[in-house]
Amino acid sequence: MVPCLNNPDVVPTDGLLNKYLLVGSLYILLMQTFGLVSLISLYNMASPLNKQRNSSRPTQSKVLIVEDDNDHWTLISSALSQSIPDVSCVRVSSANEALTLLDSWCTQEWELPKLILQDLYLPLREDGWQLLTAIKSLPMPGNHIPVVVFSSSNHRPDIEGTYQRGAATYIVKPLEVGTWGTHFDELRTYWWDTIALPPLQFGLR
Repeated sequence: MVPCLNNPDVVPTDGLLNKYLLVGSLYILLMQTFGLVSLISLYNMASPLNKQRNSSRPTQSKVLIVEDDNDHWTLISSALSQSIPDVSCVRVSSANEALTLLDSWCTQEWELPKLILQDLYLPLREDGWQLLTAIKSLPMPGNHIPVVVFSSSNHRPDIEGTYQRGAATYIVKPLEVGTWGTHFDELRTYWWDTIALPPLQFGLR
């Protein structure tokens, strides 16, 4: 038998004992709850710091645009700024310029673009194919950058030859200016919001 808490000479009945046990259990539960709340409060106080640290990390991705038509470049630039505003665009107008940039970036992993968007006719189809082949022949990790060919041509030989040379995607440029934005919305949905790409890392040469 257990003596009463406020009068040690009084022995509690079974009902009173059950009440004491219930009160004790509630006390333990409250202590555990307030302890958990305190931990959560401390975590929430630290969260702004964590968010601030994470926000200081660079999150902007880069896209290399290979386009020799200035009018098309204007449309691409406008559509990208609306559909993927956090992307950094680097434009070159020839295959040689593209390879020069990629060669220099291959020694600086952080400079590599997430995606290459290239025209096929630069100005000839063979120029675009040669560039695509050269990109896929770059040392790692340059040869792992996805190449999306964005061309006005919908000819089957052009499309088949482009995929045979390692293009990740072939997109036919829209005829109507108003639909360019839709194409780049879909580009973002697929390449930024849907698929998972492996990190570009240096390999042994």
